[in-house]
Amino acid sequence: MISFLVFYNSLNIEYNKAQNFYNNLSLYINQNNSLLNNINNDVDLLGIYDIINDSEKFNNDLLLREDSKIFLITLGGDGTLFNSLSLIKKSLVKKKIKSNLNIFVFPINFGSKGFYCFYDKNYINNIDNFVNKILIDYNNSIYLKGFFMKLTIRDIEEYFVGDIVIKSKTNYKPVKLRYYINDSNIYIQELSDGLLVFSKFGTTGYFLALNGIFIDLDIDNLIGITFIAPHSIKYKPQIFKDKKIYIENLDNNELIIIKDGQILNNLIFNPKETIKIELDNSYFYLMGKNNIFDKWYKTFYI
Repeated sequence: MISFLVFYNSLNIEYNKAQNFYNNLSLYINQNNSLLNNINNDVDLLGIYDIINDSEKFNNDLLLREDSKIFLITLGGDGTLFNSLSLIKKSLVKKKIKSNLNIFVFPINFGSKGFYCFYDKNYINNIDNFVNKILIDYNNSIYLKGFFMKLTIRDIEEYFVGDIVIKSKTNYKPVKLRYYINDSNIYIQELSDGLLVFSKFGTTGYFLALNGIFIDLDIDNLIGITFIAPHSIKYKPQIFKDKKIYIENLDNNELIIIKDGQILNNLIFNPKETIKIELDNSYFYLMGKNNIFDKWYKTFYI
């Protein structure tokens, strides 16, 4: 079973354009179902959702067979891509659908950068070319493999793709945090403007803005951490392979958690609490991968 699903960002693309794209996609799939027979006999259309306003509706609507392959199409930028994946992952966990469900993502770029959105926005006006292109990429395994990251606090789990930021509710106030890796009894503690934990996808976001380095995106299982503006010149960012990171709030104040650019308003990091962040055992396929270094150079350097 192939299940097509579309998420769009109403800040990047108008509702009418997104809806017209979905309607044309549905019509094309129904009229050309034989195109998909070489990869699967059954096709399902799961709907179109605004990532900003429709998360609750999506959670209520989602129905999947465990043998489904999700063909996720996003209309927006990297934030839309990351938040759509996180929402799907959390819904799958909530509904107890197996975590290794295959998710193939075809992101159409309507963002300001859209570094990971490998499909041009003009595709929304040519469904025939778009469907043929994504089938070629699927059949030829043209993808970048990505792993979900998991944050656990008070037995509450949140999933993310790019990065997590921990900081004060008051922007100008520094915070006192410390972290350690796996079961080590050695920890690193700093007074800083906050803490950033990132995946390989997060290395082109906030981490890059903090003078971070470019990391080859074909390297899997990476997790990195850095203090934001630490009040010490000795501290340097750290990058690990498949490690668990534990973060303790040594501050006297509640701290906020920002997941892939969105504040988790219902999840406060209280004093003396500990957060665990680790790689989840599930992954997705980011389709349409091109020359990553060339795109990095053209996007961020020129």
